[in-house]
Amino acid sequence: MNEADRAHLRDVVDCTLAVLGGNAVGVYLYGSAVLSELRPRSDLDVFAVVAGGMRHDERIALLAGLMPLSGLTAVPSN
Repeated sequence: MNEADRAHLRDVVDCTLAVLGGNAVGVYLYGSAVLSELRPRSDLDVFAVVAGGMRHDERIALLAGLMPLSGLTAVPSN
C-alpha cells in the first residue's frame, strides 16, 4: 500500500471514529489491500464493528463524512 492509500485509510478511520466515538469497537481493513493485491483503481475495503449498533443520525453522519472521501457526493436524506 502506498502512502496516498495509507493517508486515505487514515482519513476513513478518523471519520469513522469521530462519528462513532466510544461505540466503535474496531475499524478493519480487508480485501485486496491486505492480500497485497491492491491495484491502482482498487477500492479500500473497510468495516467497522460497533457496540450496540448505530443510530439513524450516526448512519447519516458517517455517510456524509465518507462519501466525499470515496469521490461521491450524494448523501441519502432519510
